[in-house]
Parts: sequence; structure tokens; C-alpha cells
Amino acid sequence: MRNIARALVRSRVWRSIVRHGFPDSNRNRSLAVLSSFFLHFHPVKVRLRAIKFTRTFYLGGLSAACFLILTMTGLFLMFYYRPAVPHAYNDMKDFAFVVSSGMFLRNLHRWTAHTMVALVFAHMAWTFLRGAYRPPREFNWVIGVGLLVTTLLLSYTGYLLPWDQLAYWAVTVGTNMVAAIPVVGGEIKLLLLGGHSINDNALLRFYVLHCVALPMALALGVGLHVWRVRKDGGILLPPLPKSDVAVATPTEDAPEPDPAAVGLDAESVRLVVTQEEGADVALDLGDEPMVMTFPHLLLREVVAFLALAILLSVMSLLFDAPLEGIADPSRTPNPAKAPWYFLGVQELLRYYTPVVAGVLLPSLCIIALAVIPYFRVNIERPALWESAPMRRLALLWLAIVALSGVFRIGATGMVWSIVVPLWIVGAAMSAGALPWRGRLGAWLRTRSLPFWIFAWFVLSAITLTVIGALFRGPSWRFTLPWRDGIY
Repeated sequence: MRNIARALVRSRVWRSIVRHGFPDSNRNRSLAVLSSFFLHFHPVKVRLRAIKFTRTFYLGGLSAACFLILTMTGLFLMFYYRPAVPHAYNDMKDFAFVVSSGMFLRNLHRWTAHTMVALVFAHMAWTFLRGAYRPPREFNWVIGVGLLVTTLLLSYTGYLLPWDQLAYWAVTVGTNMVAAIPVVGGEIKLLLLGGHSINDNALLRFYVLHCVALPMALALGVGLHVWRVRKDGGILLPPLPKSDVAVATPTEDAPEPDPAAVGLDAESVRLVVTQEEGADVALDLGDEPMVMTFPHLLLREVVAFLALAILLSVMSLLFDAPLEGIADPSRTPNPAKAPWYFLGVQELLRYYTPVVAGVLLPSLCIIALAVIPYFRVNIERPALWESAPMRRLALLWLAIVALSGVFRIGATGMVWSIVVPLWIVGAAMSAGALPWRGRLGAWLRTRSLPFWIFAWFVLSAITLTVIGALFRGPSWRFTLPWRDGIY
């Protein structure tokens, strides 16, 4: 058997396909990465610190893995699905009772879609908290914001395809928000639905967007995003003090390292370690240990992918995707809820007009996320309490009171789901001005203003979503889930 395998590897046919030997040496491992269509976006070598799990929690890679699973399961589902009324709903029933493993595939597709939305949110939050959105990575952060929006649209367009009551009225809520956009809202809604109501035309258009247009846009964006990660210097790592590394000085005996030797271009070498102001770091390629991408990084990626696939498969076996009665425009559920990732926006409709809640505030959040890396305060990120703490403390609470009043303007009542997180974050910020000792005090004192603003944004988004998902019942009244159940 070994002789047959050796003869196969040495054959002309094999060498015409695989242009390197078995990856049992660093040379062949390098060639395996460089010559592979699927691996060439990786560098040949990576820094040992960069592949540590807690550095990124593999959130970006797991998000891409979800997209791969969605593509594969979506292709199988497309073989049996017809985007027409009432065939769409009947096909959903067939997945449960006729198609072999059809229910499992539908469950896997749905839970993976929800998981991908959550992972993309978590990936962006962790990227911000690590400061990986600052120069030279600011444009890649903007690409990431675009990928977040595309992911939400991809999941939302798939929501209508089962053509049940849940899907029909969730899309109704969303398209009514779109119609609230000044001037062009009605035209955009007409373009999405292909008419003035949700019918066969809307189902077909959502199907094309979900299966063709948005996946192509997302695949292009992911490719550009990964490419920019390489060009911007790879994973952001905290600088190493000189005492922890051996700094090599180019001499005749120790020439300057060749960038190609570690799989980087000349521009990437300049960005291998991001130097923060005042940090005492070494910027030489020999500063820290590096390992081969194959197998060290690839093995970790495969294990993470398999763990994700097993978890999603178990969820798909235990929990079925919901399917209510066939869509009925004459029977409105109470309450009619949007998908969970848009429930925060729907919760805002409880307080504001559709223009403010569905258009103005979400648009301002997306724009703020996209432009935040270009403000000077985000580039320098000074500690909030490094000078004049009492004066800054007074200004802080003046700003918090003013913001609380701003959110009251035009609202039907105090927007506690935004104001309470604002006051909680303000209290945590104020604690940093106190002369605390220990790690917690030092941590609070060294947080910058952008960190606290982003913390308020994340906490508000979570609060709005949880209230909309668990604490809203008929007529959008406040309910207690442990007493009244979850609607």
C-alpha cells in the first residue's frame, strides 16, 4: 500500500495537480500554503502569539465558517424549494415529512444564520475593544461595518421564504420601517416587494436577494476583508517590551531579514507590530517566535470549524426551526415581531415615530461606526482621567443629563432602555476618577472615551433586544415572561 501511495504521489498526473511534495518539511509546508487556492491568503509563517485562542476567540474565522455552512445547506434546500405561493409553504412541510434529512438541513440552515449574526456582532465588538480599528486598519473596519449590514440583510431576506405567519408579519414590520424613510422610502419598499403588498413578487425578489445578490456581495466583502488583514500587518498584537525580546541589529554577520522568508511583503514588514505612542517596542522580524501556518494555524482552524459544526448539528437535532400556519394577510398576530436582531429597532418604535426609530437612529449608529476610526480621539485614545479629573467628572455628568434630556425629546416617555445603560456606563466611568488601588482601579482609569461610548452602544443594543424579545406581549405591552410567557 505504501508503494502504491508513493507511486501515486510521484506520478505525472499527481504532480500536474499538486506542485509540491508531502508537507513533511518547512519548504513543502510553505509551498502547500503558497500554491493552494484556498490557503494562499494565509502567510507562510505566523507569530506564535497571534494564534492564541484568547487573542481573537476565532470570531472572524467562525463567522466565515457559518457562511460556508449556510452556502452548503442553502444549496441543498434550493433543490426542493419553489419561490411561489403557496408552494413555498408546502415545501417547508415537505422538509419535515417527505425529504430525507430535510428537517435537519432546514434546522441547520436557520440556527447557523442566527449564530452568524451573533458572531459578527461579537467579532466587531472584540475588534473595537482591542483597538484593531485604528490606523492602519481603519478602512478594513469600514469594510467590516459593511459586512455586518450585509449579514443582517442576508438573514432578513431569508426570513420571508418559509411563507408562514411568523415570516410574513416580520417582513411586514421591516418593510414598513423602510417605507418611513423620507422621500425615497416608498420607492425602496416598492422595489423590494414588487408591488404594494407582500405577495408572489415579494417572495421571488427576496429569494433572488437571499440566494444570489447578497451572498455574492458578502463573499466579495469577506475576500477583501481578509486581504486587507494581510496588507495591514495581520492580527493586531500588543507591543513587546525590549526586555522580553532579542532585538537583532543588522550587521555583516546578521543581515537584515528577508520579508519573503516569512511570507510577508515589504509593506507588511513595516506593520508587523503596531507601535503605540510611548511604547518601548522592538520592530524586528526576529523579535518573537514564529511558527509555520501549516500545520499550526490550519490545525486550530479545522478544530474550531469542527467544534462549531458539531454544536450547530446538535442544536439542529434537538430544536426544530419554527413554522406557523401559512401566511394570512387578514389575520394579524398580536404582537407581530421582527427578527430578534431587529427587535431593538422595533422596541424604539414604542417611543418614537417610524422616521426616528426605524431610519434616523439606526442610520446614525451605522454612520458613527463607520467614521469612528477617523476621529483623532480614537487615534490617540488618551486615558479619560489622566488630567483634571474633577473638572472632567463634572462635565461628564452634565453631558449625561443633557443626553438623557435629548432622548426624551419627541418620545412618548422616558426611553429607559437607553437612559439606564447611559447612567450605568456613567457610573462606571466616574469610578475611574476615584483613587482606587489594584487592577480594577488601574483598568478603570486607563479606559478612553471611545471605549465608554462603545460600551454604552453595546449595552443599549442588548437591553433593547432583550426587552423586545422577552418582555413585550400583546399590543407591545410590558409583560413578565416567567408569569405571562414569551410572545
